[in-house]
Amino acid sequence: MVGFGDSTMIQGETPQHQGRVVWLASFPKSGNTWMRAIITALRTHPHLFGVDQLSSGSQPNHVGMSLNAFGLDARWLTPAEIDTLRHALITHSGVIPELPDDQEFDDLAAVMERMSAPMFRKTHEVFRPGEPSIEPFPVEATRAAILIVRDPRDVTCSYAPFFGHSLEQAVESLAREGSETHANPALTQTAQPWGTWSTHAQSWLAPDVPFPVHLVRYEDLKTDPISTLLPVFNSVGLMCTEDELEAAIARTRFEKLQQAETERGFRETSPKTTQFFRSGKHGGWREELDERLVQRIEADHGEAMLQLAYPLENLESQLAPIRSARQSRRRQEQTAWKSLPPQLGLKVTVGPTPEELEGASHPRPWIQVTPDQALLTFNSGSRLLVSEGRKVQIDWEPDDSPSGDGDDPSWMLQGWAVTLSVLQRGMLSLHAASVRIGDSTVAIAGLRGAGKSTTAMGLRARGHSILCDDVTVIQFKDKSAWTTPYARNVHLLEDAATALGVDFDSLPRLSGGRPKVAFRPEDTEPDETKIDRIIVLAWAPPSTLIRVNHPAGVQRMNRLLAHTERDGIAPLVLGEDAYFTQVAKLADTVPITQITRPRGKWTLDHVLDLIENEAQK
Repeated sequence: MVGFGDSTMIQGETPQHQGRVVWLASFPKSGNTWMRAIITALRTHPHLFGVDQLSSGSQPNHVGMSLNAFGLDARWLTPAEIDTLRHALITHSGVIPELPDDQEFDDLAAVMERMSAPMFRKTHEVFRPGEPSIEPFPVEATRAAILIVRDPRDVTCSYAPFFGHSLEQAVESLAREGSETHANPALTQTAQPWGTWSTHAQSWLAPDVPFPVHLVRYEDLKTDPISTLLPVFNSVGLMCTEDELEAAIARTRFEKLQQAETERGFRETSPKTTQFFRSGKHGGWREELDERLVQRIEADHGEAMLQLAYPLENLESQLAPIRSARQSRRRQEQTAWKSLPPQLGLKVTVGPTPEELEGASHPRPWIQVTPDQALLTFNSGSRLLVSEGRKVQIDWEPDDSPSGDGDDPSWMLQGWAVTLSVLQRGMLSLHAASVRIGDSTVAIAGLRGAGKSTTAMGLRARGHSILCDDVTVIQFKDKSAWTTPYARNVHLLEDAATALGVDFDSLPRLSGGRPKVAFRPEDTEPDETKIDRIIVLAWAPPSTLIRVNHPAGVQRMNRLLAHTERDGIAPLVLGEDAYFTQVAKLADTVPITQITRPRGKWTLDHVLDLIENEAQK
């Protein structure tokens, strides 16, 4: 990437049949309005310029002008039809028409100049290609784009008051892809995706953008506006001298725009704030943002910030754990807590459950089991009823205590509900994390506290994929054991999160006062996969070394019993004979490796090396 603040073209050449439109692209609150004010001042007599007369304010997602252009009322169209209408409106005004051969003009040069003068159009959208006739930014109508970028730390400080957000909310908005409006024919608007602060800039600077893009940094516009803008304007056809540009900039200095807004108002001021032109400073974030928010912004956008020459305040070693945790939270936000793969065949509802099951067995005080139902009661008062292997009823009491996240019962569904349902269908549930290592799928089993989740996360850090944590569904077919991956949060203690490079305090706490947080790994394809090996993690006395052994005969089955009985529920639901038969079949079907570690005298990397080696066998 080259050309910070100068007229160097980032990529692309001026097309032979260039259009008129010059896109003024920016993420919201990055200086687009100031750029429009300078352009308007250049094209307006000094005595006629006013802050409420800024040109190029109509964004391309607004298609209401179709009534005047084509006699077409966009409110009667479908979302797909208004995408076509948007393309037609842009090309209608942006393509330079050919003059008829049989018509004479007194001043042909003046006519051509007027018809080919650049037409500046503001947009906050990400650049994206499209099919012919529905391109959001039609190539035939486009001459170039000017991308205005601003330090995201300063953007945050302007974004918050304009949209009526707190600074914390603004930080989240800059990092959330969902900050957009959707197509709405009733409002005569197409979709307007903003992307994140990072993806917005990256979309316009991508090498496949089919027209020239000029990069203008807000900070360069503040410190040296003439050197920054003069070559850019001349390149896109807004011809001006240095003196003319200097005069336009003088009329649009920030304090003058601010004064004009105070005296006469400004029509683009948000109803959620009293002032559009707030401070305009660059570097003002140092006075408004605390260290925690700065770290979040830099964790979210550090790569793009460095590409755009915005130095970071924090080291990568400080930002990486925060970035990992924040990416996890956003994955959680994008997935409804009731989401499970259709292959699991569960119908989930929320509502009251009975307090008792008549004739139930009690393998634990909090568990009630009958042949076709299971009822679990948790410390928080929440209950889970699973019936006939297909129906799940969650009677959920939010945990509003400081130690609980308070609004997400997914841990009940992803863990116990899946386990109970597969048992009721006659299958096994292995207390194990499943990980794809190369072409092999390995199930990592162990008792509570054995380090299954930590080990799975360690393998993820090495580039392997977590298929599911803690619950591995077992189904036999084709003389093999298969599992159905599904997205499930990984539950981590603080020391494990720290060791794995994940910021513990940035993740949601589990409810019920448990000292763990929920980490959402990347989703995987929910296709069934064959289990190639089971790794059993076990503890050994401190004086011993790490050992790897491959149990044989009845020892293979013994290694699996503790990891399949699921608090005594599996023998009750399946029946003891069926349960032992299935465990024996699993032991005979899948190779088993036991890794025994002395407490306190082993390293995670050593264990991960051993597991990767076993997966290759």
